[in-house]
Amino acid sequence: MNCEQLNRCLFVLLRGISKEEAFAVGAEIAASITEMNPYPVKLKFEKVIFVVYYPCILQTKKRYVGYSYQSVDQMAPTFDAKGIETVRRDTCPAVSKILEKSLRILFETNDINNVRNYVCEQFQKILSGSVPLMDFIFAKEYRGKAYYRQNASVPSLHIAKRRMIRDHRAEPRIRERVRYLIVCGEPKCTLISCVKEPEEFLLNPGLRLNVIYYIVRQISPALNRCFNMLGHDALRWFERMPKRIHYSRLEQRDRLFYGRISVTGHAVDFDMNQHRFLSSCRNTSHSTTRRSPAELLLGHKLRCMLDLLKPSLEAAVEVRLFKQASYNDRKATHQEFQPDEKVLVTQPNGKQHEKHADHLRFCEADEPKEEEEVHEETPLTARSQRPADQHPKRSTKPPAHPFFRNRPRALSGLCLHKEK
Repeated sequence: MNCEQLNRCLFVLLRGISKEEAFAVGAEIAASITEMNPYPVKLKFEKVIFVVYYPCILQTKKRYVGYSYQSVDQMAPTFDAKGIETVRRDTCPAVSKILEKSLRILFETNDINNVRNYVCEQFQKILSGSVPLMDFIFAKEYRGKAYYRQNASVPSLHIAKRRMIRDHRAEPRIRERVRYLIVCGEPKCTLISCVKEPEEFLLNPGLRLNVIYYIVRQISPALNRCFNMLGHDALRWFERMPKRIHYSRLEQRDRLFYGRISVTGHAVDFDMNQHRFLSSCRNTSHSTTRRSPAELLLGHKLRCMLDLLKPSLEAAVEVRLFKQASYNDRKATHQEFQPDEKVLVTQPNGKQHEKHADHLRFCEADEPKEEEEVHEETPLTARSQRPADQHPKRSTKPPAHPFFRNRPRALSGLCLHKEK
């Protein structure tokens, strides 16, 4: 007599019992159900998941994961997963590896803090580029060009169209899995435009893997489907973790010449930024030698586009420095310091900073002025009786703040004194 085999999965929650007791209860349930049905219907007892609610996670229908035991004598559990990312092939290997390791840590240690530390460590490795490239490759099934609608944004179809542009015979076969990566693109670009083949990614050193997409859109949602039931969010772990910014050689070159990181990593106008870099070397002079790095290396000043745009820039800088030096000569109080003597500079806010004696400008001592002869004159009490040259002149400058009154100034308003 032919009998159809019906596979049905039934989870029974048994609180506060051991593994052996769970097997006994399962056998009793199987025997009772078998007696209730006529021959040849028979209930076969397959597996018991030790402490069904823990370690076991039930996501939805036909999606669960846990440690399973096939017999009472089995000591080491078996990691059994159904319908989740650890056994599915529609995601990249990095998702399945991180999810499986996180679940194993949770089942073995019963501590979510250990899981969080492991996940944050993996996020940091992904950001630093320490994870192999093979773990980020997707492999989706290609169903034929006629299966998709006209403007469908499917990565496998996008790769197939690009292959057929180069060679019309390079179309993937039906049900063949097409591999691709997600790279960084221009701002506000579509996701389908960031799909690249692994071979194209390796041949183009300017492309950069979009690790933020993998963490935010692939790894974190898979972890949240398991850990949200426990009250934890993997995406929030990523947002709160300390991050280091890692740049490739091309990105470091772009930061040097551009002052910023381009999204795709391509150098668009290298010559223009080279002139900008040389201009920065020319205008940035040393505080002691008053010579730029380019002058020290080449022995002459570099000419760049700034010379044509602002030919009088050097003269303007010299005039400004001369005005500042003359102002310090008139207002500063001259003090003498010995070589290698510590000098304390008092800022207007009252804080003191230690400076080196070489930072001070060398000034010759003022020659003593001859005493002027004093002529006694009859004092005039009335203002109208004073000569025109004796009328006091009114200052056009606003009155100084009480904090700055009667304070010796030197080096652009800084107060210097020797360390006691």
